[in-house]
Amino acid sequence: GQTRFVRGIREVYPQTISYKRVLTPFTPELARLRLLQGAPAEALAAIRTALDETRPKNVETGEPELLAARDPCCGYAWPIPEGLQLHAEALLLQAAQELGTDRFDSATESMLPPAVQSRITEARSLLTEALNLWQPLHDPEPQRDDQNFQRDGQPYNHRAAKTSQVLTNLKEGVLTAYPLEPTQDAIPKSPEDEPMTTNTRDQVFISYSHQDKDWLDKLHDTLKPLMRNQTIDVWADTRIKTGAKWKAEITQALARAKVAVLMVSRPFLASDFIADKEIPPILAAAKHEGLTVVWVPVGACLYDETDIADYQSAIDPAKPLNAMSEPELDAALVKIAKDIRDAASSHG
Repeated sequence: GQTRFVRGIREVYPQTISYKRVLTPFTPELARLRLLQGAPAEALAAIRTALDETRPKNVETGEPELLAARDPCCGYAWPIPEGLQLHAEALLLQAAQELGTDRFDSATESMLPPAVQSRITEARSLLTEALNLWQPLHDPEPQRDDQNFQRDGQPYNHRAAKTSQVLTNLKEGVLTAYPLEPTQDAIPKSPEDEPMTTNTRDQVFISYSHQDKDWLDKLHDTLKPLMRNQTIDVWADTRIKTGAKWKAEITQALARAKVAVLMVSRPFLASDFIADKEIPPILAAAKHEGLTVVWVPVGACLYDETDIADYQSAIDPAKPLNAMSEPELDAALVKIAKDIRDAASSHG
């Protein structure tokens, strides 16, 4: 727990003397949201704000040395590696936008424009540093495979897996998976600078696993009268047309969502795309921009091991949709539809 964490922190940063200051929280969701919106400059601004506000300063130089980042999954506080990775990803997105492509020929990296080379070099350095800092923060219990990540025969904190993947992609010439074009919605510098309006967020976004398509169809059918009379505008990836840039369309739909409906099941929680690309901006918007989360237990799963557990479910998770009789299911879907309608119609 925290004792093991602090011991790991002190191995990496022996100069850290204030336990309280090490645990000063930094929330990375806003920076992730900006990256998903194709706005690396705004992501860097969010990261710099966190650095200025949470890093204890060196007694001799007066400059910050340590970033404390609150883990989005379980609430523990973690140090600088997550911030370093986000910084690197923002730089790589900037490089991709300058090149006009999300990848490059790694064999000819030296022929890229100097500014792009500089961003790639700095990002590579930040990612390598992040990996080095994740290593002493691994779980000391070797049987905890779920808490450790193996790299070159060494255990790392399991969060290092994402850092390692970004670094591996970079070696293969892949700069980013984030959108190269910013979303059409205006991106405020902070939630206080530009409050959300209902004209900006006016859709119901449904996030689901394709393995649960039948359940999406049942909910969609239940919502159809509300859609027909234009009470709500429902968006799911079934609206993406063949040949469209589906990642960009999902990002834009997320930016317009006033209500996010999560159809939670084992396949839903197992999806890396949902976990990495949909859930972070949804929860960030719920915290910062007034989005309402309505989550629907489709089947039994480990939802309580995720941030989803922080939100009220539309029905009792002890009896998910797939455990109901036909009459119970009909009644539950009508209740869920009414909850969605009320959330979409609220002015709060």
